[in-house]
Amino acid sequence: MSRVSTAPAASSLHSGFRPDPAQAEAIRDGMKEGLADSLRYLHRQSADLVPVDPQRLQALLQRIGRSASIHPDLFALYQALVEAMLSDDIPASTALFEELLAHPVATAPLQVLPLDAAALGSDTADRYVRLVDLDPELRLGLTAPDPADAQRVTAHLRRALELLRQAAPDLYGELQYIATQFVLAAGSNPEVEFHGASSLFVWGAVFLNAAHHRTLPQALDALAHESAHGLLFALSKDEPLVRNPDEERFDSPLRQDARPMDGIYHATFVLARMHLALDLVLQAGLLEGADREEAEQMRADRVRLFNDGLETLRREGRLTPLGARLMAAAEAYMASVTGDTAL
Repeated sequence: MSRVSTAPAASSLHSGFRPDPAQAEAIRDGMKEGLADSLRYLHRQSADLVPVDPQRLQALLQRIGRSASIHPDLFALYQALVEAMLSDDIPASTALFEELLAHPVATAPLQVLPLDAAALGSDTADRYVRLVDLDPELRLGLTAPDPADAQRVTAHLRRALELLRQAAPDLYGELQYIATQFVLAAGSNPEVEFHGASSLFVWGAVFLNAAHHRTLPQALDALAHESAHGLLFALSKDEPLVRNPDEERFDSPLRQDARPMDGIYHATFVLARMHLALDLVLQAGLLEGADREEAEQMRADRVRLFNDGLETLRREGRLTPLGARLMAAAEAYMASVTGDTAL
């Protein structure tokens, strides 16, 4: 089984900058099709070694095709299955395929859940942590959040989603297709400042530090931030955004530590999406008092930080055609709202 490929099915998805629910629906469908195609491939490659009931597999693939929203743990299980097969671990591959066949497929979008066994199941929580906390140089130490923090952030997130529904219906519609779970967590590594995280390996799950995002504007910012990462992960699963080697490190507009150019790209694009969300809610007049003042300051900060990231991309970035197209759209948006044609 050492020849198993982890490459997803080819995709022709290419997005502009502004939220587009129809594009997000196509992205979701592409992720579903890629998962189903990959499971078929794994079954063909391992049929003589890993016993799988073809009828049960077909039933799973049909459920994936019909489901409006796919449980992020299916992607996590798929990744674990690939790793087991690449390691020629037949017992683990058999157990993981069995777990996939029995796993619920459909789940409601925009859930807010803590990272604990009671809410997610112990196996799911463990898989989430392992597949999100991957950087050996920057271990987050993901753990369950403080209950009081989780309760506060949950209220802010639900209110922020309502603000987006009113002021930014396209962004809200996009979120419903690409964000299945907002998973509240804590970071136990004191040397790393963890605000949020996401991963293609657990696509649809957005991880947020419940100890942060203490205000409504911060929760609104977080929704736009981490969901934009999910969008970029899906759009770039067949073609990278940059060609810079991962070993190269550069100053990041959103992190204190130096990051690979792919991280700089993500941060810069995401900053423009954060500006968009804040700007639309502010223009709609849905924030008052201290919340409005904070959102206005955050919106201004997003312009400055976007410019920092864009400067690094222009100076050092080796963008692919896809990366150049997406960043040009983000730059055009920022120019249109700031009046600056030379960001």
